[in-house]
Amino acid sequence: MRIDHQIEAFLEAMSAERGAARNTLEAYRRDLADYAGFLAGPGADEAVPPAKQPIEATDADVLNYSAELGRRSLSPATQARRLSALKQFHRFALTEGWREDDPTAKLDPPKRGRPLPKVLDVEQVSKLLQAAAGKQDAGGVRTTCLLEMLYAAGLRVSELVTLPMSALPRPGERTLRIKGKGGRERLAPLGAPALAALEAYLSIRPSFLPQAGPARERAERYVFASSGKEGHLTRRRCAQILEECARLAGLDPALVSPHVLRHAFATHLLDGGADLRSVQKLLGHADIATGYFDAALGGGLPDGLAKGEIYLDRARAQVALGNMKAARADMDRALVLAPQDPLAWLLSATLARRSNELARATADITEAAKRAPDDASVALEQGNIAVLTGRDDDARAAWTHVLKLVPKGEQADAARASLAQLDTPVAK
Repeated sequence: MRIDHQIEAFLEAMSAERGAARNTLEAYRRDLADYAGFLAGPGADEAVPPAKQPIEATDADVLNYSAELGRRSLSPATQARRLSALKQFHRFALTEGWREDDPTAKLDPPKRGRPLPKVLDVEQVSKLLQAAAGKQDAGGVRTTCLLEMLYAAGLRVSELVTLPMSALPRPGERTLRIKGKGGRERLAPLGAPALAALEAYLSIRPSFLPQAGPARERAERYVFASSGKEGHLTRRRCAQILEECARLAGLDPALVSPHVLRHAFATHLLDGGADLRSVQKLLGHADIATGYFDAALGGGLPDGLAKGEIYLDRARAQVALGNMKAARADMDRALVLAPQDPLAWLLSATLARRSNELARATADITEAAKRAPDDASVALEQGNIAVLTGRDDDARAAWTHVLKLVPKGEQADAARASLAQLDTPVAK
């Protein structure tokens, strides 16, 4: 199906303004082409203009397309992705003034099933590394390096296979310079085992380079060079290598993939006591509530939100017992499992305030307010934190907002008392 010029304009905007990756753009292209094909009707021909373009779709067309996706027995995840592409296209069309309404405004996405996430424990990762080390050839050395990069640095598979030689640590350094999604750059530290694996691989890397010509010149740019047309190892080949390694390690290959190793990296860091925001930065996420955490660290569980609430309850119990470090660990897991829950952010902010971590308290209450701007409990805590950080005007605004939301009751009484105290002149 031919892609019309308005869809092309949308794709160009996604690339230029949002920095969408090539794979993301291709997914949008396929999904919107399917949508255009549906609107064109059966037997549509590129030589004949379609009866209706995507820009002309009505509410009924969108609902019919959604129903058609269901009839095709596509997975809920695939249906949700295609409908998301539609929504973004039509919102873009509205913004550009191509039409005055959004036919997807009333469209509800299908409920997505939540399969159990695949997470390897430390022992299983060790078995993988041992299996790779047991292969006494260049392939084994490369596999060990791939494993270390995925697990020790938490790289995305797309970042790993396209890693340029220029990203490697300079003499005396221990960090990779990674350009991730949206063109964002970050530093990925490497431990001693990963550095050793990288050094060993680089010594045999020439064996994976094409003999000569343009193919060699192209491959020379990449750490994981290949004789393929792209010049680097493909994502599919990387996954196959890990599956082969899993079999050697006596593990189910279905449990092992590049993304699962990235999950393991984040999970094991959090289990070891790492701060949630530090893990976020290492993974290269711009938003603490990113979908990665939802899928990777528990949100994929059937009762992910309920499990987050369990962690919240346990964190409260730990506070009551005076176990603040344990409370913080449970609170961080609650934020991972229920990142859109304003209560989780509110309680995390309160815990940080009580621990005198005012920078974190400010950040967490800001997240809570984004998700629940008209929640009196959130506004009350905003005021409490603001006054401790010397922002009296912000505190006054927050407590005044509480009174607008709940003119009577305990929260209103607390807000009035706080305002009175704030406005009471200090005795000289």
